[in-house]
Amino acid sequence: MTPNPYILPGIDLPSEERIIAAVCRVYGIHPDQLRSKRRFRDYVEPRHIAMSLIKHCNGKSFEDIADLFNRDHSTVLYAVRTVSSLVANNKEFRQSVEKVINEVLSTPEDRRRLIRKILKQN
Repeated sequence: MTPNPYILPGIDLPSEERIIAAVCRVYGIHPDQLRSKRRFRDYVEPRHIAMSLIKHCNGKSFEDIADLFNRDHSTVLYAVRTVSSLVANNKEFRQSVEKVINEVLSTPEDRRRLIRKILKQN
């Protein structure tokens, strides 16, 4: 369960922009490229990771995340499922996701909890 910042003041959930910035740093791309309509693998993989982390960290709806990336909600659903499957089955991809998570979340317990949450989606 994600801690509620309203119940425990001082606990901040990572914002969408913080997650996007972390993904962009790890993958070496600009946020505009992440949000672009281009379907190059160099943009799609980090975009899917950002969508998935926003869903799992903040509990945003598929529609809200879709609006953030100018996409359809079904694209976000596909991204969340794809990231979950790849984290479970691809070691290199999982390490990339963990790099982003390490930048977004500060405690090891929160990081482990998020990975478990992503894997449950599968």
